[in-house]
Amino acid sequence: MFGRPPLAVLPPMGPDDVRAAARAELGGYWTRAVRRPSLWLDPGMADLSLTAMARGRHALRTGTLLTKSDAIGQIAGPASLIEELRARRRGEPVRSPRLRTALISWFDAWRTVRGSG
Repeated sequence: MFGRPPLAVLPPMGPDDVRAAARAELGGYWTRAVRRPSLWLDPGMADLSLTAMARGRHALRTGTLLTKSDAIGQIAGPASLIEELRARRRGEPVRSPRLRTALISWFDAWRTVRGSG
């Protein structure tokens, strides 16, 4: 356990609250980031984006949160990229093709941000 349970420090959130928070994140930070595609050449940004977009889509669709580990199974990308991301999460030294990964993850972010409004 890492500190107190969330409900001990934060008020409970319903599905509409979760959806609103997801829309705010996608419409704020990620909308600005999508306007700078060169950010996705950083492999860390590409991985973050893939999991964040999967989590954002899930939150908008269901009104619930999704862990990063569970989000990997919902990434919109080729199976090989998903497996590379899983391996990196396990701490394995895996390298994805940088340009291919950047294009896939940027397009996923662009499409998700565009559809979140």
